[in-house]
Amino acid sequence: WIAQSKRFAHHFHIPLQSGSDKILRSMKRRYNTDFFVRKIKTIREIIPDSGIGIDVITGYPTETEKDFEATYKLLTELPFSYLHVFSYSERPLARSKHLLQKNTKQIIETRSKKLRQLGNRKKRLFVENNINTINKVLFESENKNKKIYGLTSNYIRVEHSFDKSLVNRILPVSLHKTNNSDVLKAKFY
Repeated sequence: WIAQSKRFAHHFHIPLQSGSDKILRSMKRRYNTDFFVRKIKTIREIIPDSGIGIDVITGYPTETEKDFEATYKLLTELPFSYLHVFSYSERPLARSKHLLQKNTKQIIETRSKKLRQLGNRKKRLFVENNINTINKVLFESENKNKKIYGLTSNYIRVEHSFDKSLVNRILPVSLHKTNNSDVLKAKFY
């Protein structure tokens, strides 16, 4: 019913945290990678144009190179739109603080960079696949460089010439390419 609803945006933001079942168990997550993959594929099947964002953590204390590669491989195969990569850092009250194996700052930075590059490629592909489509946009109140910006229902940033009457309105627009690979131009049709 979400797919047919006019009240829900076609945008999902879901925490994976790791593509390694061993790490997910260590994090006390109540799901495994198979469950996660099924959910993402179900969303994509039911709502093909959906924007799917995923959170992932690199450098968890017990994360080995093999665990990281499992995460990377899983993410290359998943049909998502963008990725939020978090570098692990100890927190005073976190259970993970007491785990023995630790990753160096350099390893964490290298892994984070690799995942961010993958996320950027996936985001560009998702944005490109939405060029010349029609989508609803919620226009925000920003006025930068005589432009107003907004987000599509599936979470793509768009721009249009500034017009105060567009602020906080949801309007259908045609999406077109710009010089910025992360932003599309909104044209009214």
